Amino acid sequence: GGSAGGGYGLMGMRERAELLGGTLSAGEQGGAFLVHLKVPS
Repeated sequence: GGSAGGGYGLMGMRERAELLGGTLSAGEQGGAFLVHLKVPS
């Protein structure tokens, strides 16, 4: 991980997801940067 500006926002999103009891995964796939958020309904 580099510090290209988006890192902090992603960490904040992950912390928020965990507070809600969910999970957040992110990474490059097929030339795109994907973020997957899963929270219980």
